[in-house]
Amino acid sequence: MGRDLLFHKQGYKWEGQPNPSSTPPVYEKIGTFCPSATAPAGTAPESNLGWVSVSDLLPMLRATPYLPTNIFKRLRLVVSWETDIANMVAESNATVKTQPGVLCYDEVVNPSTKATMLSGFKGVTWSAIEHDRVVLSATTVPTAALPNTQQETTFTINGFNNKTLNRLLIVNTPTSTSTIQSPGGVVHFAGGLGSKSQYAQEVQLRVNGSNLLAKNGITRPSQRLAMVCDTWGDVNTYTGLSDIGLGTEGANHISNYTTGGAQELDYTGVIVGERVNDLQLDYKRSGVFSGDPAVNARYNQQLFLNLFGEVPKSIVTDGPSYNVVYI
Repeated sequence: MGRDLLFHKQGYKWEGQPNPSSTPPVYEKIGTFCPSATAPAGTAPESNLGWVSVSDLLPMLRATPYLPTNIFKRLRLVVSWETDIANMVAESNATVKTQPGVLCYDEVVNPSTKATMLSGFKGVTWSAIEHDRVVLSATTVPTAALPNTQQETTFTINGFNNKTLNRLLIVNTPTSTSTIQSPGGVVHFAGGLGSKSQYAQEVQLRVNGSNLLAKNGITRPSQRLAMVCDTWGDVNTYTGLSDIGLGTEGANHISNYTTGGAQELDYTGVIVGERVNDLQLDYKRSGVFSGDPAVNARYNQQLFLNLFGEVPKSIVTDGPSYNVVYI
């Protein structure tokens, strides 16, 4: 969404015209979106600029058409620039510069209209996105002669206590640099921003002492994809992207590791829909063996499990003052 404005190439598309009789044969294939434009010849790469609507990033601004300056007297917008180049461009040895940002906004100046709007503001309710994170330790790399080593961990999540938690997104964020980019500096598809698939991953959530999901929770990539689409909307992916199989050369050999975009869009999405007093996350995965150290690093590494939760909040006004409260 907004790819042309944000100047990024995330996502997949069909490309190519099938012609099996050509030499060599040409088939339809799945490729990544390209950036919306390239720097003109003879210009520096930093001439590629984009823009974003602030209301797309801040849900509170989507919930109200205006901000009354008689109540919000010290408005400030803070922008933090990304510093990890692996999260910005496809070549980690590229030179990237940031340009000073320009904030554009509309102001109501008609006195009567302004007075009516200021007096009519009674507060606003919106769904904020809040964040918590836990650390999943690296799992033991098995040998070719041993069965897979299952890692099972239970985390207590405190970041959503005493809040109504609606939708929740879990992202498997890598910590090993080797799984984000190759030694030559080429960044793998989503860099550190994707969600890495893990072999035999299972997720269960307990909310206030009761399991949120049936039976063993989410145990298959197809289940995770279906639930994240049901929860957060369509996901730009293709069949089998996040599925991981084991090869025939050993009971625990990984078979379909790639250095491209595969296994980088495996998100977990669920709807909690109640006020949280106690939230626990049960996470399972199996370690895998490979003769390729890069494969072992990818599927056995330490992960950050980043949790993004949708939490309703409200601004309640009292004359010229206000309070921000959780609903």
